[in-house]
Amino acid sequence: EAALLFVAAQAGFVDAPRVLANMALDRWFPTRFAHLSDRFVMQNGLLLMGAPGNGKTSLAIALLRHTVEQTRGRYSVRFWNVATGLARVRQAIQEDGPRTDTLLDLTYNRLLVLDDLGKQQPTPWAKEQLYTVLDNMGSPDKGVVVTTNHTPAQLKQTLTPALVSRLRELCHPIVCTGPDQRGRR
Repeated sequence: EAALLFVAAQAGFVDAPRVLANMALDRWFPTRFAHLSDRFVMQNGLLLMGAPGNGKTSLAIALLRHTVEQTRGRYSVRFWNVATGLARVRQAIQEDGPRTDTLLDLTYNRLLVLDDLGKQQPTPWAKEQLYTVLDNMGSPDKGVVVTTNHTPAQLKQTLTPALVSRLRELCHPIVCTGPDQRGRR
């Protein structure tokens, strides 16, 4: 399964999990692929790395949609842009005072996509907040998909060792290659 998802990511085939799952249900593919994203994302998580515009976010959204379709909406899912989300949390704290529920609300989801990790300001506060989120996603019934334009070496420079370690624990890294697809439509 990992190899198929990897090949699909390299080819820019962003809807691969749903298509493979549907093919399995229609008996075009082995039935073990019917739950491709469920098993792969929930058991391993994904760290999608690569240049801007090559489909990382689209693949992550396809996985979210597939999870909703497969579970018929029984599980909550959430897409969260890291830089924008942290800015909103900081603004809420400034306006309303310290709160713990803002970030922890993210972790109540069965599947969480953290989009554009590394675009946030690398402040100690931001690193602490990210660690809180990732640490709370580390249960067997939760999955996390992280997208980033950073290489592993850049993530090590940008994040704390504890954050990098937690990412390694929660996510299987996949390097997405291919040309920038933005503006080609």
